Amino acid sequence: MPQISLNLKPPNGISSHQDLILYQAAQSLSTQPGKNSDLIIVPRTGTPLVSHQAVLSTVSPLLATLFKQFTCTGDCISKRTVTVHLDLDHVTVENILKVVYTGKAVLDTTVGVDCLKAGLD
Repeated sequence: MPQISLNLKPPNGISSHQDLILYQAAQSLSTQPGKNSDLIIVPRTGTPLVSHQAVLSTVSPLLATLFKQFTCTGDCISKRTVTVHLDLDHVTVENILKVVYTGKAVLDTTVGVDCLKAGLD
């Protein structure tokens, strides 16, 4: 029998919890490598973006296979940061990451929509 049982509820219900999760996911997307990011994506244009292998490997079998090559086995102190170069522009890569992390991306033009669709293929 457990010593203590906690039932934590967000103050404004489940929707505020979901909002918090989406906010934190969006905040994890930046151009500055952080202590928790282990992936740098270098688009054809613009600045590199940081991400997380665990997130992208769940949506891309190709990336999952690539990341397995850099997985630590045995006594590994830290996971290696992987750099991936993509033949996509910065805005397209950023929008792809927004869709993966938050489930949405606001696109103002049909060109942006087409670029996102092409990048996801």
